[in-house]
Amino acid sequence: MGDQDVRQSKRRRVRIPVLKPAFTLIELLVVIGVVGILIGLLLPALWGAKLASEKAVTLANLRQTHTTFEFYTQRYNETYPWFDGNSLIPLSPPDEPGSAIGPGYWDLEFYWVGLMHEVAPWREHFESWLDGGARRGNPPWTAEDGNYNSITGLSSFRYCRSFMARPELWRTDAVEDDRLYRPVRLSDVAAPSSKVLLYDWELSYLRNNPDADRDLVPMVFADGHATVHRVSEAADPVAPTWVRPEPEPLHDTPNGVRGRDY
Repeated sequence: MGDQDVRQSKRRRVRIPVLKPAFTLIELLVVIGVVGILIGLLLPALWGAKLASEKAVTLANLRQTHTTFEFYTQRYNETYPWFDGNSLIPLSPPDEPGSAIGPGYWDLEFYWVGLMHEVAPWREHFESWLDGGARRGNPPWTAEDGNYNSITGLSSFRYCRSFMARPELWRTDAVEDDRLYRPVRLSDVAAPSSKVLLYDWELSYLRNNPDADRDLVPMVFADGHATVHRVSEAADPVAPTWVRPEPEPLHDTPNGVRGRDY
């Protein structure tokens, strides 16, 4: 076979590619529409799963924080965390340079973590004092603005004021008496399963949902069980004017720790 015959044979074997039909504009729009519908159906389910997960973490952390309180009461003669209103509360681990604060008597509801250094070292425990959606860019004791009572604060959980003074202070006929500003003992709590110890005030897992029901709040009771309750269904608060002008549910329980929130 000559060179000319070889070239002609090669030309005969060349295949012309067949172009496949592409999507039309209408077909492409239909696909985009279907994907959009699927995303719209899946997003609420994913959001619900994320919310449930963060709420479960919050309840677990509340139970862990209750354990920290148990360590405290075991160490300090079966008394709950208490502050005399005149001393300083440290805001950093003992072995690290930091600051301290001299809050008001009732501000212990936010600064109780400063009393826990000896029973629950901060480096190991501070993340368990946050709710499931809380984010702290740095450990709380490194806060540069000193704003420990804000969203960048020490804990997501507020300590109920009923545990900061004697139960007689929350009687309807109470008379102001300095002797009532004393620690509460474990034995003072009459109904541990009905008296709230701490609750989630931050509710950070709801921050992207302005229409969320913020009356439903995770809380832990004095007996250690954690659940979600409506604050509006708690016992009506009662407090003398020298405690706070506006009494709050869970904090100002009638008869203090001898009373019941639910």
